[in-house]
Amino acid sequence: MLNVKQQNLSITDILKVKDSEFSNLFNQNTDLGFTNYNYWLHFQINNNSSDEAQYYLETSRPIVDFATLYKIDNLNKIVDVKKSGDNISFKDRSFNHRKTIFKINLYSKEIGNYYIHLKSEGEVINVPVILRTSENLIENTYFEQIIFGFFYGILLIASILNFFLFLCHERKSISILQFICCIYWVAPVFIRWIFLPVYYPRIRLVF
Repeated sequence: MLNVKQQNLSITDILKVKDSEFSNLFNQNTDLGFTNYNYWLHFQINNNSSDEAQYYLETSRPIVDFATLYKIDNLNKIVDVKKSGDNISFKDRSFNHRKTIFKINLYSKEIGNYYIHLKSEGEVINVPVILRTSENLIENTYFEQIIFGFFYGILLIASILNFFLFLCHERKSISILQFICCIYWVAPVFIRWIFLPVYYPRIRLVF
């Protein structure tokens, strides 16, 4: 991993950096804390099998603003660029998923050379590097959907109970406050992800 702080270096600049200047990640989920620095990861994936392989690379938390994956050939030429991140709309992501995931395709006996650029505007950046197969990704997503379904189910039940309390209670200020909090936190997230990811900071002020 390479921390270039607030220098907006291009992939061309990073390719000139020696491997010795990159530091190793000593655990599967390195926490970089709250930061607005630019981080670069460099790694290789080796397909030892005799068949073409397809993987899904999960890296960083879903709230990271920008994540860009570069595939580099033996001549240091860019052969593929994939984008993801919280500030990238779903239609512009290389893989349509709520997480920061990139699809990796490797030919038989191929060694893929990759760089990832991570950037956020002050949010926490975590750097997991998890390589999943299709089956593992489906199982992981299915498990998370069960957990989220249970969580949002409880929220739905609580909302229904609060609605009936609202109808029976003379003091409506608490329910109004809950409604405002819900609008402030939930609505901007959906607007940001689906419609206007670039203008989210301005929208949040309106709400």
